[in-house]
Amino acid sequence: MTSFKSATTAIASATTTLATVAAALLMAGCVDEAGRPQGGATASSDTVTAVVAATIGAGLDGAEEYLLGRVTSVAADSRGMVYVADDLPPSVRVFGPTGEFVAWVGREGQGPGEFEAAVDILPAQDGRVYVSGVRVTVFEPSAGSSFADSLAWTWQIPPYANMSSWRARLADGIYYYPHRVSPQEGPDRYFYLKYGADGLQDDTLHVPQVDNMSATRGFAFYMTSAGGGRLVRGVTAPPFAARAAWDVTERGNVLISDGEAYLLREMAADGSVLREIAGPEGEDARPVPAGERADSMAVLQARIDSLPVPLEEVENVAPEILRGEIPETLPPFVSVHIGVGGRIWVERWPPEGMGSLRRYYDVLEDDGSYAGTVVVPAALLADPPPFFGDGVVVGVVEDPATELQSVVAMRFALPGGAA
Repeated sequence: MTSFKSATTAIASATTTLATVAAALLMAGCVDEAGRPQGGATASSDTVTAVVAATIGAGLDGAEEYLLGRVTSVAADSRGMVYVADDLPPSVRVFGPTGEFVAWVGREGQGPGEFEAAVDILPAQDGRVYVSGVRVTVFEPSAGSSFADSLAWTWQIPPYANMSSWRARLADGIYYYPHRVSPQEGPDRYFYLKYGADGLQDDTLHVPQVDNMSATRGFAFYMTSAGGGRLVRGVTAPPFAARAAWDVTERGNVLISDGEAYLLREMAADGSVLREIAGPEGEDARPVPAGERADSMAVLQARIDSLPVPLEEVENVAPEILRGEIPETLPPFVSVHIGVGGRIWVERWPPEGMGSLRRYYDVLEDDGSYAGTVVVPAALLADPPPFFGDGVVVGVVEDPATELQSVVAMRFALPGGAA
């Protein structure tokens, strides 16, 4: 079985501290005081830190309204109301801008306005809120209500296929529902089912095949019997590997990158490239911080050692992990998201020495111009993905010791007064 232990020891003992490396990068002009790469429209004054406005979650104590099980989606509407979808049990709750409980929306069940599963929440500009799971349920504000509390309509959809890392989208009145198929041979195929206002399917938007698609697989597994198996997490891609990332723009196109370079392509349904958006100039590859690399290798080895079968018997393990390899350099970014107003949010790796309890996002206008960088003072989970609104970011954090989840809403203002 492949071993990472000797490499972990060597890396831990042969490198300088993160503070020394960060200082060297600053002196060399590779990054500024805020950690942004030098070159292009980048400056420390363009970086703002979001302020926590609300923390929702009561651990194991407190009122039922604040007890969270497994959060599957979060969002905020134009009035600042925060929506939280939970799967234990299936439910949707509404909280005020400062975190006070407002109401339950819908309930568990199989009828209209009820949830067998609540997976994704999508607020629309007209005040409606779309909740998807086994079906899509649309709520709208009733007369005098400050949030979407009344059932508008609902329609059936295929199973969500473990697509919680990719959010549903609305574009020109069309609802884009993410889906995936895993053929026995060849890579996974990703696409969005398109639904009109009447709930009837209207064609399909396919995600173009690019390199590093395999790194987006959510699970590996090994067989325990002829008809059953067990999932193995954390071995479908090595730590710090470049991954394909994409989202749907407000024009109904796919914005995608293979993750190898800070280069985004907006592609039409026919596969043609409509435009390219390049990241900041002068962004050279950064080495993986020695401590983080050693820690990741140790965690990965512990996961491999815990398997009751040889690693080679696990399906969908990344070839690099089978070879005992971990990248030595960081990819240019972590993920890509389309926020409210068409803004593009590009999550990048935290600057060295800045710690892992923050998230850094380059914010690009819809035309690709750089609007600023938002630092989120919380270790937001990637699944479920955060929600990026006008002046607000909502995400989920998890206590590593207890695995209890909380929802955090944070406010910010970009340079120049833009929300």
